[in-house]
Amino acid sequence: RRLAEPTAASAFEERAVKAEASFDAETASTQSTESSTPPPQPTPQSPQGIPADPMQQMQKLREIANISAEEESVLRLLSLAALANQEGMFNQQAASNELPPLNQAREALSGEDFQASDALVFERCYVFPGVIPPGREPAEALEALQQRMRKLPASGAAETELFFQRQKEEGKSLLIMVHKSDLPDDKIEPWQWILWVVLLGLTFFACLSTPLAVQAVGPGAATGSDVTELVAAFEKVIPIAFCILATVAAQETARRAVASKYGVELTPPYLIPAIPLGSVGCLGVVSRRTGTAPNRESEVNMSLAAPIAGFVVSIGLIIAGLTLGPDADNSMVNLNYQVLPVLLRLILKPFLGQSSVTTQPDPFADPTILAFPANPLLIGGACGLIVTALSLLPIGRLDGGVLARNALGSAAGPVGLAAWALLLYGSFGPDDAGALYFAFAFTALIWQGGAEAPPKEAINEVTPGQQILSIVLVLAGLALALPGYGFPQV
Repeated sequence: RRLAEPTAASAFEERAVKAEASFDAETASTQSTESSTPPPQPTPQSPQGIPADPMQQMQKLREIANISAEEESVLRLLSLAALANQEGMFNQQAASNELPPLNQAREALSGEDFQASDALVFERCYVFPGVIPPGREPAEALEALQQRMRKLPASGAAETELFFQRQKEEGKSLLIMVHKSDLPDDKIEPWQWILWVVLLGLTFFACLSTPLAVQAVGPGAATGSDVTELVAAFEKVIPIAFCILATVAAQETARRAVASKYGVELTPPYLIPAIPLGSVGCLGVVSRRTGTAPNRESEVNMSLAAPIAGFVVSIGLIIAGLTLGPDADNSMVNLNYQVLPVLLRLILKPFLGQSSVTTQPDPFADPTILAFPANPLLIGGACGLIVTALSLLPIGRLDGGVLARNALGSAAGPVGLAAWALLLYGSFGPDDAGALYFAFAFTALIWQGGAEAPPKEAINEVTPGQQILSIVLVLAGLALALPGYGFPQV
């Protein structure tokens, strides 16, 4: 929609219209007929210099959406140029950064690297449908085109970035040219680190009050009159908070280690505190790429490394907590069994022992509420495992969404709908069990929706090994996130 809005006219737009008409004339099959047709006139301008008819831009967007295999990612890439163009109306320096004229940009194209069949021209973006010659490696072809573009003497050629994207039709591709200044800036502002510190503090506070940890306190601690007892209660849950943050830290450390291998810059990891609805303390992390990924392999490996690291740490904490057992004072810290997903209940049930809160002779026959004495490491590890499982749901920008799109292709859409249905079902759970799924669904919808800008070379598929591992992790995330309130006897 933003691309279709009228933008300020410039001499560049008139050159682009004429150049596009020239390109169409040169590629037409009936050149003799085309040569007799007068060149199209520039788009009529209003007195303010704004194009009178934006429908041409909208038609081009529809055409790109219809032929692109990754419609959402490609349109997001085009929107970067459109938003930058809107800023250019108020920023003279941004407006001066423009692509080279189309007829000069075409000089970078070579029949041995890419054969263009058309040109779709926007003010700050060129899209060339075409094909990569058979036998030509897409990554090598893109690098050759990029080097040829940087050697052009035209203004803006050295700052033009090229992207290879797939078309829906087998064997066809899209070559997209955008100006480097329109891509995300890799500079981290001071306010971003301040926001990171604030969110870290709020998340730590939220982890201290996770409903998975149940404590039996006296009336003094409940009313706040007995400071000593209140402090002792908080000391019991501090290890739980550190365990949750350790799982999240392991995920982001692994992600950034892989990103640095491919030269991809990331924003600070913005933690999402579970406030005001109580759940597992942290609802995940928002990390955005400030630079473009070079290929599909890089973005898949980043999304593989994070949940694997999260599983390793959280499962290790669970094993350590089960090995050490509950503290001597069993009445202080207990695991809220009813909040756990069903698969985690099945895994932990044989190791939890006697329930500390029940009204039935058989503790597992009480469907109302169950709490079991547990080591803080066990509770923190269970929270971390839930956070990791939720991040693997095939939704938007979550790790599961990235893995599903690259491993399943068009089948990722129905799987994503199943994940949303799971969150909707979980949101109807009683009390804290429903709050967990509702809070995560809300944050995923607001901060994790959509898709990142595509990698520069998105033609090559990921390896079969990456596809299999991606599918296994996505299925594990769906299984571990299945709500447990519908299975009261488990």
